[in-house]
Amino acid sequence: MYSKLEKPSVYIGISPKKQSLRIGEFRTFLYIYAYARHFKLPVYIKCDDTSPESRNEKNLWIMFNEMKEFGLIFFDIELHYWNNSILYQSKNTQLYKEYLSTLEKKGLLSELNGLVSLDFNKAVSIINDDIKFGKDILRRSTSFNLKKTGYSYISIYSKTDDRFLFHLPCVVDEYLMNTEIAIRGEYQISLMPIHNILRYLLGFPQIDYLHTPLLLLPESNKRINSEKYSLKEFQKKYPIQKIISYLLKSGYRKDYKGPLNLSNFIQDFNIEKIKKVSNRFNSEDI
Repeated sequence: MYSKLEKPSVYIGISPKKQSLRIGEFRTFLYIYAYARHFKLPVYIKCDDTSPESRNEKNLWIMFNEMKEFGLIFFDIELHYWNNSILYQSKNTQLYKEYLSTLEKKGLLSELNGLVSLDFNKAVSIINDDIKFGKDILRRSTSFNLKKTGYSYISIYSKTDDRFLFHLPCVVDEYLMNTEIAIRGEYQISLMPIHNILRYLLGFPQIDYLHTPLLLLPESNKRINSEKYSLKEFQKKYPIQKIISYLLKSGYRKDYKGPLNLSNFIQDFNIEKIKKVSNRFNSEDI
């Protein structure tokens, strides 16, 4: 197995299914970057490419260069931390299988039509009552009754095409990358019980989470995910600095006067000022 990285870190996980970042996910990336630079932690780029449609290295580096164009500068070590490269999940199948075997030895897996799943309720039944799970640091009251989550079987691995699904690679990556805090979009809050349990079962320490607010469509409560709201399209309408300023301020509880640049935001960064509630995109604020 790979050795755990020594220095605590955070990461930006990119799924290269597309050629331009959406403004909502990029806002989360801005907050991850600001957190890392403010607290002087490495921020690693990670390629989430377990699904066949996401195995497009060209798209990955197009989006990476897009981030550079918007002022996110990465040190050489942050791009060569994993076997002299970044971490590509698609290249770590054998590594994940070693951890999958740990769950198998505990008798917690089931298989149906080539899909291997974690028996969630069986896993809950062997957990110590006094275990302290990771919390969401913005929503400290966030907790889950593990016996009432509604989860039964959690899909982990597809034998049919020899690929892992989201949960196990995510937890293993975070452990081996020595992730200090998992910073994700608010829509992933419901995954906390799954990932906390997997960490417990695999003998990993628990970590905390920061679930950032979502940027929603102007006309609905759906999160932004279409090409219309990509950085590529927005650059046709607005200067880069105006886009950055809008994104930083739109999810932050501080009344900044005038434009806000990334370097000043990093210096001023305070987790407690990140909004807890998602908001709708408003072009008039750019």
